[in-house]
Amino acid sequence: MTAPAPRPPTALAEVVRAAAAAAGTTSRTAKTATLAGLLTQLAPDEAPIAVGLLLGRPVQGRLGVGWRTVRNESGEPAAEASLTIGDVDAAFTVLANAAGPGSVTRRSAALSGLLARAVSGEQDFLIRVLTGEVRTGALAGVLTDAIAVAAGLPKDRVRRAAMLTGDLGATARAALAGDDLTRIDLTPGTPVQPMLAASAPGVDEAVAVTGPASVEYKLDGARLQVHRRAGQVRAYTRSLADVTERVPEIVDLVAGFPGGDLVLDGETLTLDESGRARPFQETMSRFGGHGDRGACCAVGELLRSALRRPQPDR
Repeated sequence: MTAPAPRPPTALAEVVRAAAAAAGTTSRTAKTATLAGLLTQLAPDEAPIAVGLLLGRPVQGRLGVGWRTVRNESGEPAAEASLTIGDVDAAFTVLANAAGPGSVTRRSAALSGLLARAVSGEQDFLIRVLTGEVRTGALAGVLTDAIAVAAGLPKDRVRRAAMLTGDLGATARAALAGDDLTRIDLTPGTPVQPMLAASAPGVDEAVAVTGPASVEYKLDGARLQVHRRAGQVRAYTRSLADVTERVPEIVDLVAGFPGGDLVLDGETLTLDESGRARPFQETMSRFGGHGDRGACCAVGELLRSALRRPQPDR
């Protein structure tokens, strides 16, 4: 039996076209269809790259490139499109990893070389990705639905996998590769996308949607997710940034809990000397590295060591 021919590398132009089309419509259905069409063209290993570009969040993370750097390195656009998304990924990897003697030169060569090979529309798109100015309308929720359509899977299954991996690009790769997403489960040590609240006109309308529900005071703190695995504790923000070093009090507290591996999801508050909560801005300053006053107290809302068990049991 003859093996299928490998797919040719996906051109950056295809991602740019899909991003422009998604940004050009307010219809969620149309956005989803456009992005699903792009995803069906990708090899599974290309999916994380494309998802990162569409969301303006490269898989390499922060690249340390600002407007001044882009202005210095950008020149005339190329006459013909030749870039693939693999080329972009390789250049971004240099930007992210270059360190030590000669790193400035390597970064400059990678960025200028990338932009020199990009046609006008590609240059504009890459500059917006590099500077955090992507405005495609390709929100994570729309992309999640597009992944489901492209892979022929139920949307709820893809949404659950994306939540539990905390990585939409990795979820896209697994879905397009035909992996069994139902095998993905909560794993202490792997931050998960937080469950977020929705609004309702009143209590009756909310309960009509949720069914039996518990009611808690809203504490004006910062969302925090704390994982303990094999005795090691890590803390993550709502955006899944690792802030373990910023909350040593919580790390020490959770490290001393009985039992084994666990995941806590809740709010963290900065307290004053009397035990009263400080203003929200002071709690948030702890994560920015500018605050260092008072004790930081974790208020757990959910213990997710048993995700499939009913909320009262958790």
